[in-house]
Amino acid sequence: MRERGEVSAESHPEAPINLLCEYSIDPIGLDVPKPRFSWTLVHVERGRIQSAYQILVASRLEYLAKDIGDVWDSGKVYSSQSVNVEYAGKPLESCKTYYWKVRWWDDRGYASPWSKVAKFEMGLLKPEDWKAKWITGGDLFRKKFTLSRKVKSARAYVTGLGYYELSINGRRVGDRLLDPGWTDYEKLILYSTYDVTDFLKEGENVVGIMLGNGRFNVKPERRGFHKHYGDPRAIMQLKIEFEDGSSELIVTDESWKVSKGPIVENDIYDGEVYDARLEKEGWNSPGYDDSSW
Repeated sequence: MRERGEVSAESHPEAPINLLCEYSIDPIGLDVPKPRFSWTLVHVERGRIQSAYQILVASRLEYLAKDIGDVWDSGKVYSSQSVNVEYAGKPLESCKTYYWKVRWWDDRGYASPWSKVAKFEMGLLKPEDWKAKWITGGDLFRKKFTLSRKVKSARAYVTGLGYYELSINGRRVGDRLLDPGWTDYEKLILYSTYDVTDFLKEGENVVGIMLGNGRFNVKPERRGFHKHYGDPRAIMQLKIEFEDGSSELIVTDESWKVSKGPIVENDIYDGEVYDARLEKEGWNSPGYDDSSW
């Protein structure tokens, strides 16, 4: 029997769960310099609240195993906040993966165990990180390259002015339609980051991009509603890291092959005209003859 005022071990706070960074589970391609962290509290007793928290962010997984936050150790912060806690550590680097965990104290001062480890990966934070160039002049774009080493990881950073569809070795990347979303093109263009590790293979590989007008290149009769900016274009940067520690960049530039495709007309309001006679079967796959492009 417990004496009055004693607290059993079972009533201590449990490890926080549902760790989120920028509202996502283990996100990639973050382009905010100070991402925000959130977690859910777990306690066997009703009514218990958080009185403090501690966040550790590390550059390597083994550091967190030793409770070392070499990138950020928040220390014990006396706060009930558990949603959108802003990062306040060392400057984060483009394309780098970071690992984090959190613990909390309840209103009686008891600490929880550390949470499970979560992670987040940064995108391209600075304009100079983009080595790719905008490409235009057609509907279909194709780049062939050869890999002779085993791929450890690969990320594709891509967007279009107008709509784009990215593919690698004949497989469509992502499930989004009408991407990117509409923005003020003179101020902001949204890009996406994809994990394409499983799309690549040793030997010949092909990246394909298909473009549409979207809201970037509207018909003349619609220009009272939208500003006309010009022909659609795309930019893509594929970063490949190999098992031996080396890396390679595949970027959009003048070396890409370009051609017209079977979509002869397309408009955000009026749909598209598709001429199946102009299909180029296998155009975004290895082995295709692009000598006429």
